[in-house]
Amino acid sequence: MKKISVLLVVILLLNAFTGCRKQDSPINMTNADSFSIYYGVSSYALFGSDKDTLKALSDSFDDLSFEATNKQMDIFSMLSIRFFTDEKQISEVNVDKNGVFWLNGNTECLKIATGSFNYNDIKDIYEKSKE
Repeated sequence: MKKISVLLVVILLLNAFTGCRKQDSPINMTNADSFSIYYGVSSYALFGSDKDTLKALSDSFDDLSFEATNKQMDIFSMLSIRFFTDEKQISEVNVDKNGVFWLNGNTECLKIATGSFNYNDIKDIYEKSKE
């Protein structure tokens, strides 16, 4: 009986430690070679493959995790960022100025649970491309 109790404690501890590991991000940018950014209801879209911009976008979404929110998406301030590999879309992130996210075609409203994100950094990339 004592051996079984010790075994159960070991299993519970292993489960606790492995349950706390970092989860994979729902935003897949692995091997992305191009991107697009759309803003609100504007007819202008940015298409690019610049490695520095891809890195900046990747860094913006690195280490984020999400949770549900009751806030609604503001489509007029929504940035839609899509990542592609060999012209095939691999991930999509929609985010508004209030920090509401939609991920990969799912319109469940999410907010950041852990990590930090600067909406204006992405909007600046979009705006500078119009100059």
